[in-house]
Amino acid sequence: MESTGHFWIPVHAALEGVVELIVANAYKIKHTLGRKTDVADSEWIAELCLNNMIEPSRIFPKADRDLRSLTRAREGYVRDLSREKNRVSPSS
Repeated sequence: MESTGHFWIPVHAALEGVVELIVANAYKIKHTLGRKTDVADSEWIAELCLNNMIEPSRIFPKADRDLRSLTRAREGYVRDLSREKNRVSPSS
């Protein structure tokens, strides 16, 4: 599976510990030339995997991922609170 955007996260979370997953950096996987389709991409990734040519991306342990998620959420809440304070406070 390619680590494109955040789309791999729920799949990884659902299958973690049940199926061995390899999350590959999309930049490091050479794409097929010509017309790009999901089918062609999946066939290419499967071929690379069968030949042990995929270097797995680093995935943090679940506890660390949870902490990072909470930290990001808190940063967002603090940013939103500051934005609202600045919006309602009269400028001097």
